[in-house]
Amino acid sequence: MLIGLLGACSGGGSSAPQTSEMPPAPQVAPGPAVADPKDAAAAAGCGLLSDAAAAAIGLKTPGEVEVNDVQPGGPEGCTWELQGPFGSNVNLTPFTDRSLKEYYDNRSTFSDFQELTIAGHPAVRANQGNPASDGYCGVFLATKQGQVLSSISSVSRDSGVEPCGLAQKALEASVPSLPAAK
Repeated sequence: MLIGLLGACSGGGSSAPQTSEMPPAPQVAPGPAVADPKDAAAAAGCGLLSDAAAAAIGLKTPGEVEVNDVQPGGPEGCTWELQGPFGSNVNLTPFTDRSLKEYYDNRSTFSDFQELTIAGHPAVRANQGNPASDGYCGVFLATKQGQVLSSISSVSRDSGVEPCGLAQKALEASVPSLPAAK
């Protein structure tokens, strides 16, 4: 009704409501509140973690930019190799259309699920296998409403590195340098 009233007041032309051909924006379920929102998409690629921060947690620099296969057209991620045994790495990728609520709502699908707080941000550890025996771990951090920064680590059995610890350290090192959300 408001559209009709605005159209009638604009003078001349048809009083029929104007419609937009724009598709509706994708709806992302709101997740937990984020006290200090950051925009990981603004620092996508290897800008998600500085060389100094990567080296401080035992990663080789520079990282290698990765195409975001999960969210085509979405921000790129970056993979850093672990110093030491070949085949161990961590990947950071921002997802601009995801909320931690999706993980909370589907927690029963993960055999390894834990709610966390990392660098003051809500996060979850969500894996369908056993990270210790699989050598693979995913940790997901809410950078702002509707955006999640994914940290996936893969470690070789002889590395002596706990995969979830590496994934979490990468997020802890990344968050302070991310730009503030606008």
